[in-house]
Amino acid sequence: MRKSVKYSLALIIVLSLAAGGLILLSPSRAQAGETTLKIAQAGDPITLDPYDSWDSASNDIIVNIYDTLVMYVPSTLNFRPGLAVGWQILPNTTIIFNIRRNVTFHNGDPMTPYDVWWSLQRVLPDAKRSALFNSTYINNATANPHGYQWAELVDRESWVWLLYENIKDIRMADIGFWGNTTYTGDNATAGDGWAEIVVEFDAPFAPGLSLFSYAATSIVNWRVATELGPTGMKFAPVGAGTGPFAFNSWILNYKVVLDKWPNYWGQVAHVDHVEYQTILSASSRTLAITTGLVDLLYPEASDWYTLKDDPNIETWQEAGLGTRYIGFQCMQNVTGRMFGILSDSTVRKALSYAINYDEIINGEQFLNGLGTRLTQPVVPAIEWAYNSSIKPENEGGILPYYNLTKANETLNSLGLLDVDGDGIRDIKGWASNSTDDFTLIYGYNIGNALRERVGYLLQDAFAQIGVKLIVQGDPWDVFLYTNLAAGVYDLWFLGWGPDYIDPDTYFYPLFHSSFGAVYDNDTGEYTWGTNAAGVNISTVDYLLDAARSETNQTLRAEMYMNATNILINEYVWGWCYIPDNTYAWRTTISGFTHSPLLQFDDLEYVVKTAGAGAGVPIEIIGIVIGVIVAVAVISGIAYWRKGSAA
Repeated sequence: MRKSVKYSLALIIVLSLAAGGLILLSPSRAQAGETTLKIAQAGDPITLDPYDSWDSASNDIIVNIYDTLVMYVPSTLNFRPGLAVGWQILPNTTIIFNIRRNVTFHNGDPMTPYDVWWSLQRVLPDAKRSALFNSTYINNATANPHGYQWAELVDRESWVWLLYENIKDIRMADIGFWGNTTYTGDNATAGDGWAEIVVEFDAPFAPGLSLFSYAATSIVNWRVATELGPTGMKFAPVGAGTGPFAFNSWILNYKVVLDKWPNYWGQVAHVDHVEYQTILSASSRTLAITTGLVDLLYPEASDWYTLKDDPNIETWQEAGLGTRYIGFQCMQNVTGRMFGILSDSTVRKALSYAINYDEIINGEQFLNGLGTRLTQPVVPAIEWAYNSSIKPENEGGILPYYNLTKANETLNSLGLLDVDGDGIRDIKGWASNSTDDFTLIYGYNIGNALRERVGYLLQDAFAQIGVKLIVQGDPWDVFLYTNLAAGVYDLWFLGWGPDYIDPDTYFYPLFHSSFGAVYDNDTGEYTWGTNAAGVNISTVDYLLDAARSETNQTLRAEMYMNATNILINEYVWGWCYIPDNTYAWRTTISGFTHSPLLQFDDLEYVVKTAGAGAGVPIEIIGIVIGVIVAVAVISGIAYWRKGSAA
């Protein structure tokens, strides 16, 4: 009887929790006849403030709240006018943007050239901001009553500002010689009292125009940003943008909701709301789209062919522009991890032989054949800077390939032996009087099943070469901005998507020493840098600096190829793959434009209609899950007490 009461109470508690979950997790009720586009994401965004955004989960949302001066024609890499109706590139160092009229922010304020100027000044490194910006805003108590500094190492977690370090000046002007523009429009009239924005670079900068298509240069309402401050802009930028959708709400670890902006200057959105739902489990994301709980997602590679065969789902696949790699912590001699062992390029070379590239690319539980081997920083789509002769060693090239024999031989040659016979090599001889086991930590972001599986694949391979590998998963923000920055991981799996279409975006942020993590003596914390591997090679820095200002494409290509050879021979990464761009969406969705940049932009063109297979309501699924869990509690308590391994 007592057991019966106990289990009955357990059932009541679990069902109560399930019901409570329905209240928390059920989607907000839209007005009758309104449509909501639901998108599944593997993790929460880190920020909704464009000036500090350098991650895909954030940018997927930001590109729909805000607009940039230069935008892309949907589904292409061709530029089109955004908040600039036209632009003129003067020889080498100057771009003049003619600003669009009759644009309103989401709070109803008109967008002015001052908003554009203020937004671009804010994204600059502190030292590059104009004296006018500092005097009229930063240090002006009337304009900036809360005293926000928008400082790069105080209010910003990312290093996106370094992309703009070679801008000399950004100013407003009324140019009277408007004429030979790339684009013109009805309101691109010269000398009419309507200010243009002039951007001047310190030196010739080849990818200059591309910078102003990137999310970080989104135009924000300076009055709203001033009132909200860095924290408000990060979590709830109400009224701050001009994009096709306005911010509504963000429930952390659950969803971000946007609403259609009916006064949008471009195509007014067809759907009334967009929900970005955070679903950490890859299998749960797949279940969500197959049952109709969400409409759109980046499909898990292992589920790709299942989704392709689903009559209620459309899929899209094309050659990608992103890269995926296993990074090595080259700066262990600075962080002090494992006596600096990974600072030795020969050790990194040995570990590179223990990466099963073919299985990662073609294995059903990994990329499932949806990509090709990465051989260098840049992708084949940028033909003029791509060296097609670089191949793996077993194909006559210089790249490591999966060969445990070579890995063992290389480690043996360094004197890294198993001294105590426990099956793990010891660091004896590497550090004075040290017999510590050769133990490394692999990091990945929770919710990315492929990266987790890669960790265990590496763990098995490393065990065969006498290296102990600990696999550690962390939430996206902790993984990226805390542990990766602080050197907690010795190696990790990460991806990179181009900020703009130029080799510079594949090289400079990832391999220039100025983008490494920085330690703050006052706070005792590290600020994350995109050069997470800590690459610090003076020759590479020189080549990348020179290539940025070189206008001769042939010479630029030579510089990038020379840098590539150095990076490969230093084994700074395990060069894994270039993933295909893949999207999946319900057949009730039309007008989705599948960006080559692999982001959910141009959602204003999406139409959602009711149709067959629209999905099981989330309330029903919640009840079913609650009942299943209750039954499991009642019947399996004894088993759970034993514990189980997955």
